[in-house]
Amino acid sequence: MRRYDESIEVLKKGLELEPDFPGAHLELGRAYAAKAMYREAIAEYQLANKFGDLSYSLQIYLGATNAKMGQREQALSILKQLQTSSSYVSPAELAIIYAALDRPEEAFASLMKAYAEHDLWLQGLGVEPNYDSLRTDPRFADLMHKIGLPQ
Repeated sequence: MRRYDESIEVLKKGLELEPDFPGAHLELGRAYAAKAMYREAIAEYQLANKFGDLSYSLQIYLGATNAKMGQREQALSILKQLQTSSSYVSPAELAIIYAALDRPEEAFASLMKAYAEHDLWLQGLGVEPNYDSLRTDPRFADLMHKIGLPQ
């Protein structure tokens, strides 16, 4: 719902109860990133990693934040690691880094791959703020229609 200040407040309260919960640090980082508080976001992603979040999702959001901060080399390094990973990486989430790097063709190719694979991450396509830069492209509306999500 893009109520980032409220999210930050709730997540901080949760972390007072369980300061080493990696998921809360990841979500706090995402809220900070959405508010363009990139240094704070990076710090939270690092804490999420420290406390055990080794997921590709963490790497996706770290890479996207790096790209938005203008740290393209770090973002591209993370992207390359994800592209060459032997583990599954959601193409819908991978599109988040492409979008942050201002590479819409690759973002849409990744989203179409996600559609073909019935990627569950597409459920958030209509609300995920990291796709905002793609929303004005007619391909975005077409994909929303194909999935059956309201525009």
